[in-house]
Amino acid sequence: MSSNSCFYNNILMDKSVITPLTLSGLNETANYRILLFASTLLCYGVIWLVNVTIIVAIVVDKRLHEPMYIFICNLCINGLYGTAGFFPKFLKDLLSTSHVISFAGCLMQSFVLSTSACAEFSILVLIACDRYMAICRPLVYHSVMTRQRVCVFVFGAWFFPFYVVVMVTISTSTSKLCSYHIPKIYCNNWLIGKLRCSDSVAGTRLEAMELPQAAKNFIAMEFLIIPPVLNPLMYGFKLTRIRNKIKNVMCRKSCKPRLQPLF
Repeated sequence: MSSNSCFYNNILMDKSVITPLTLSGLNETANYRILLFASTLLCYGVIWLVNVTIIVAIVVDKRLHEPMYIFICNLCINGLYGTAGFFPKFLKDLLSTSHVISFAGCLMQSFVLSTSACAEFSILVLIACDRYMAICRPLVYHSVMTRQRVCVFVFGAWFFPFYVVVMVTISTSTSKLCSYHIPKIYCNNWLIGKLRCSDSVAGTRLEAMELPQAAKNFIAMEFLIIPPVLNPLMYGFKLTRIRNKIKNVMCRKSCKPRLQPLF
């Protein structure tokens, strides 16, 4: 009896690895798929433009190698990292009639999105603490926010989210799946957990809210669009030193003196 049970469990495990998962969030977008693809591609391009601009401005200017700007640079890097886990696959699905993803790919996407969300929160906490020290305790700011401590803070802001999500992902990856349908446009650990064969998980499933699919998709994409666009604008371009650096670079390229012909 036990050998039959082990054999059945191995079949389920192998099947969960081989059988692709289906993403059904785009099933009702056939009529406006090209428009959605164009707008999504434009949005992804804007995300890359604003974040890369801030990153390059901070990296190349040594005067901006201060704690607050270092944290902002990491916030922009995290924005690119998180969106890279969603937009390429989403753009591909918009041009395809089948929206499937492998179990390993689903775990990887879930890992990237989860670590990015947690890292963003950690980095925003660092920015808030840095501003508190600079405004409320300026006399001890430089003795507290040393280069070594800033490196430790940045390392912790990335390490702890990665460590926690790795543990969750390992636990999820060892689960046996009895269903292969994800009613969303991307994967996350909670949705993968709902596919497990465990009776305790199956017994606690809740019905999704009866919302139009377009509204569900917008809610699902909100944290992948708004923060990566607003964070560079709020924490980057709003700062005078970063804004002046960008203006100087743009002016230097557009205002180069032109040599007049001698004859």
